[in-house]
Amino acid sequence: VFTKPAADFRSGKVVIQSAVGSTQYEVAELLLIHDGTDVHVTQYGNISTQGTFCTDYTADINAGNVRILATNNHGSVNAVVTTAVQQFLI
Repeated sequence: VFTKPAADFRSGKVVIQSAVGSTQYEVAELLLIHDGTDVHVTQYGNISTQGTFCTDYTADINAGNVRILATNNHGSVNAVVTTAVQQFLI
């Protein structure tokens, strides 16, 4: 859901929204930091229109890029994920 060259920043804050089908909406705020090899990410501020969350997030570095990956845990319904970049620090 997100890719940015690792050389361009050291840490960042990202807001991600998921629309799971047409009845469930979720938003999560992620903080991330990397050392050029590993990405450390924490997810907080989660809000959902339902009782459980269907989208999980992980992060890695691949080919010099930091990536945030989304996993839809609701197997029978598609999820549409959008990302709003808040800020990045070098």
